[in-house]
Amino acid sequence: MKNDLVVLGDVNLDVVGKVDDLPVKGGCAYGSRANIIFGGSGLNTSVGASRLGLNVALVSKIGTDDFGEKVCEFFDKEKIDTTNVVITGDYPTGFVFSAVTKDERTFFSFRNDASDIHLKISDLPEQLPFPRHLYITGVSVIEGKETFFTFLEILKMAKEKNVKVFFDPNLRDFRNNSARRILQVLELTDVFLPNESEIETICKNLSIHFDDFIDTFGIEDIWVKKGSRGCELINSDFRKSFKGKTVKTIDSTGAGDAFDAALIWGYIKKLSFEEIGSFANLYAAKSTERLGSGESYPYLSEIKYKDKGGENL
Repeated sequence: MKNDLVVLGDVNLDVVGKVDDLPVKGGCAYGSRANIIFGGSGLNTSVGASRLGLNVALVSKIGTDDFGEKVCEFFDKEKIDTTNVVITGDYPTGFVFSAVTKDERTFFSFRNDASDIHLKISDLPEQLPFPRHLYITGVSVIEGKETFFTFLEILKMAKEKNVKVFFDPNLRDFRNNSARRILQVLELTDVFLPNESEIETICKNLSIHFDDFIDTFGIEDIWVKKGSRGCELINSDFRKSFKGKTVKTIDSTGAGDAFDAALIWGYIKKLSFEEIGSFANLYAAKSTERLGSGESYPYLSEIKYKDKGGENL
């Protein structure tokens, strides 16, 4: 089966729980229940794109531990091509705990030695199959030296084959080497997918004004995510905002990844910018109506959306 999209990214087993409030140091917080889910920006975006009907291949690395075994079962269920997901006994599968309060999420990330930051180019076949679209998450760019260089080589090969590259910086923190790595990925990016705080941080650390971003890096489109307020598209021709969709939010974990999946789906389906922005906002909003990230994403059949011609998408 020919793939529509290849995703370069991270994989975690997540525990997500709603708590009344965060505890003081040494204290305890209480909540009613916690859920074990599958997460990581790479995994989430793969799941969202697959549930929207795309054939998706993931490039990553997971452990042989119980977490990795559960992740493999989940991939099979979600019909994601894992031919290039490397399994290793040398490093553990990533694990993240997310505490959800009334107005925010707080993450505890056990990823300092996660398997997906140790992916080497020698782990993969010499000839990778490239569809016309590729997505890379900044988690893998920032957190792991080995995976960064591996993904950078894949990006270079992809660009030689005229593959359209989508890049979400997914900044959790900005480390000493972050600016240099992000700069190298941006030079190979066609569609950039930051949120408001990420673009501010990147501009500051790269000493570049946002208005110069497109000319400096040759990026075609920039979609700035603004949470419940929607998104904004900036390219060389125009600048346009798309209003967010109003829903009853339960958990916004992974909403940005859901947005990315829906936006890429729109590009692959050759929708107009107006249709892409509107649908990505809708899909991201719908993903917040359930607890969790990738597993909470709706299938295309659950989304009531019509294009400008009135056709169901």
